Amino acid sequence: MMVKNFFGAALASAAVFLCSCSDGKASANGDYVKASETLEKALSLFDCGNYAEAAKLAKEADEKVSGILKKHPESDVAFKIVSDDNLNLGDVKYSNFKKSILPKLSIAADPDFAEIDIAFAIALFNGGCLDLVSLINDDVKNNPSKAKSERAENIYDKLLSDVYPQGDSKNTEARAIILKSKECLKELPPKKETAEKRDARVSTSRAFAAPLPQIKDSQKFLKEAEKNASMANYNLEASKALLEASKFVGKTSAEFEAFSKNLKVALSNVKKISSKKLRIPALKNIILAMSQIGLNADALMEVETNSDCADMRQDCYAAISQNLMLSGNLKDAEAVMKKIENPRTKNIFYACLAESFLERKDFASALRISNEIKSGAMESKILLEQAVDLWDSDNGKALEILAKINPQGLAFADLDKLRNAASIPLNGASNLPAARYVEVARLLAKSNKDAALKWLGIGVALSANAKGKDSVLMAGEICGVLIFINPKDAVLYAQKMRGILAFDDIKKLAFSAMEIGAKEESLEFFKMASSKVLKPKDAVSLAYAMQTSNISRDKVIETLKPHLPKFN
Repeated sequence: MMVKNFFGAALASAAVFLCSCSDGKASANGDYVKASETLEKALSLFDCGNYAEAAKLAKEADEKVSGILKKHPESDVAFKIVSDDNLNLGDVKYSNFKKSILPKLSIAADPDFAEIDIAFAIALFNGGCLDLVSLINDDVKNNPSKAKSERAENIYDKLLSDVYPQGDSKNTEARAIILKSKECLKELPPKKETAEKRDARVSTSRAFAAPLPQIKDSQKFLKEAEKNASMANYNLEASKALLEASKFVGKTSAEFEAFSKNLKVALSNVKKISSKKLRIPALKNIILAMSQIGLNADALMEVETNSDCADMRQDCYAAISQNLMLSGNLKDAEAVMKKIENPRTKNIFYACLAESFLERKDFASALRISNEIKSGAMESKILLEQAVDLWDSDNGKALEILAKINPQGLAFADLDKLRNAASIPLNGASNLPAARYVEVARLLAKSNKDAALKWLGIGVALSANAKGKDSVLMAGEICGVLIFINPKDAVLYAQKMRGILAFDDIKKLAFSAMEIGAKEESLEFFKMASSKVLKPKDAVSLAYAMQTSNISRDKVIETLKPHLPKFN
């Protein structure tokens, strides 16, 4: 209303001034008044974020002024237009409107900026276009797509041609930044792998070896193996070649029978080597090759009965147990592991064996192995897996098992299993840091909201004493968990903690709410973020976030009203 009254006064003043002109050209006076009225309408539309219509009317206003110069060049009005830099058109100086506002408004109304026109207008009129470039860069980088890349390229081209044209030394640095950003569009990162695809890709059990390399020419391969077997007693390279060739053969290979015979011939031949210094390494190569293709029993017998193997026995035990484990023969692998004397090596192998039993859901064997190596972390992981496995079929048993778990022994990655289980009884777990409770609550939030609230409640209580950066971090994390449990509570908690939450923290919460479909709560977070805007860069960031979140335009305008650019 104040703006309207001001314009009414301004127009009345213009009318008085024009009517007093000595040339008496009423039509020139009338055209100038109409131009001012048209610009007033453009201003109203501009304030509402309707940049396309505002630009159209602003252009009409300018054309009316230009028409006065053509039709009535001798009028006092025309003289004022070309000579008085302080002449107002409506509420703005005409010279400023002509040189600065109209060109910017035309750019803001460009269809290429339609999807982010509000963010662009704020950036353009406040000198923050490079801030917008940075936002677009991050958006394309984090969520690469052909459509986003093409839109970004169009925007960069417009900025280079219309906002930062070549030839002006002031634009050198800005042009360099935009050109570099444009070049980066050609090197988009691959799309992020979804959890489902990742799970499918890594679903192959660790208990099985990778697929064997393909043998291109079977006949040539076997002929070469036969040759090396016959030469094994006088050429050390022959036994090395057989060991290398064994990587291509397994018990299911068509070449297995023939290759096995060649290895046995080679074993017999290397025993004939008179020099012990040459015989021992050749013997080791053949034993390892036998184990590699699955002849573990033969390899083990040779290791334990041949006195020449005394010094290499431990190395062979390690190789044989590994090959047995990779082939899925876990019981035999365990029997060989017991023969390993080095405690550190044995513990490493036992840990792998426990993992293999765990993947088979042989929880009893996995727990037995974890007790052998006295690994509390491994025991906690196994118990957690077992509880998850039993949750649907025997809930009572699953809860008993969960009660035995020491949460401090669990890695954050292992806690992910809780998404499919229930809450761990909280008795005796008070020594955990607040962040751990919040993390467990986050992992439980999607599958067991009641359990998540129990964990989160303790996290909130423990975080009450947090200070400084820790306090801000915990407040943001707690809100992030609440969004998945009850978005409305997340908004209420954020409002309570708004004094310490920063602009970026609240904007992040808005995105999280949008991701789970909580549009109303997302909008509340955006409104909260709007109240935290301290600089034009934040306003550009907020506008871009809202316009790329499929929020209705009227809600975007309402939220961003305090930060929309001014028509001056």
